[in-house]
Amino acid sequence: MFDAKRKSADNDRPKKEDVMRARTYINTIVATAASATTAFAANGAQADEPGLLVWAFMGFAAVIVAGQLVPAAMLVIGAVKAIFAKPEEAKIKG
Repeated sequence: MFDAKRKSADNDRPKKEDVMRARTYINTIVATAASATTAFAANGAQADEPGLLVWAFMGFAAVIVAGQLVPAAMLVIGAVKAIFAKPEEAKIKG
């Protein structure tokens, strides 16, 4: 880290740049080592099974999703029919 050739002319101390560079390296190593900790994961303890409220919520969500699939399917079918329809059939009858 220190270069023996790069010393001050007035004394045998290393230059301030070399000291700062060495301190930077040491601080980087210390910060990296200090931040390397173990992960605190769950130990596997959980409830035996979901309760009645969880199943009710999941059922309610399924009803909402199924209710939204019907209009979405109708919209897609209508768009496909409009794309592949002949130009005469696509006009508004009136």
